[in-house]
Amino acid sequence: MIIALFSGIILNISAFSQASQPTVQASGMTITSRTQNTMSLSWNRGNGMYCIVVVKAQANPYSYPVDGYGMYYNDNTVWGSGDNLGNSNYVVYNGTGTSVTVTGLYASYYYTAVAYEYNWDYVPWPTDDDHYNYRTTVGSNATSGYTLCSEPSTNVTINSVTSISYTSATLNLT
Repeated sequence: MIIALFSGIILNISAFSQASQPTVQASGMTITSRTQNTMSLSWNRGNGMYCIVVVKAQANPYSYPVDGYGMYYNDNTVWGSGDNLGNSNYVVYNGTGTSVTVTGLYASYYYTAVAYEYNWDYVPWPTDDDHYNYRTTVGSNATSGYTLCSEPSTNVTINSVTSISYTSATLNLT
């Protein structure tokens, strides 16, 4: 315990603590539905006060949330519009729920979604700021999958069939 004396005011500094890291990470991240440009996700909550969900294109490396003062991440369900943790890892959800539908995705693209639990605490002294502590392990709190392909813009027409045998045929298409 540290006690400070400022102009006759006694301040017990040990009363101000930083947020602790959650001990149980979110789990069971699944893709519940998808289209060419959307992906609906659901997960089970761990024991953090809140959680964020980050979606990245598969080719990009993971970027993790950072603990510290003022380290709040803004979300947006339109991929690419929420805060970027780096390497195009975008925050698509921040709250206490267990599902989100992400829009603005590219057709036929492979994405990874990860949920991270976190705790928050207001620290009035010495920073007069919010403190965030994220659990950044990756396991069953992540899932990956493709968005659906775009529909073809034209139909295929079979013009002729040649070289027919028992196991093959040649199709001439336009």
